[in-house]
Amino acid sequence: MKLSRDVKAGRFKRLKRNLYETDPSAPNIALAQAICGPSYISFDYALSYYDMIPEYARNIT
Repeated sequence: MKLSRDVKAGRFKRLKRNLYETDPSAPNIALAQAICGPSYISFDYALSYYDMIPEYARNIT
């Protein structure tokens, strides 16, 4: 299949069955929702993302 060849060539990244990443610059927030939905962004993560707190929130809940 062409998709398998594209994954092997590094043009796409397989995230899970029937889900592929085509844009490596896509934010982790969008990927988290696609992989493990329904999900939400924690308040701490949102504040950290917008540089409203000095701490860095590593986890997307």
